[in-house]
Amino acid sequence: MITDASGAIKEQRQFDAWGNIVKLTDGAGNVLTAFAILDRGYTGHETFVRRWAD
Repeated sequence: MITDASGAIKEQRQFDAWGNIVKLTDGAGNVLTAFAILDRGYTGHETFVRRWAD
């Protein structure tokens, strides 16, 4: 759950046991198709995708 300085809910995120997004809504309960505030996942950490050379 992400709130503003006054405590109002701005975004709610629900994840499955593996950290995959299950449901994403704004403070009014409207379904979102992408993160509106932060593009971070379950732990709040940025994920880096590396490509290794053969």
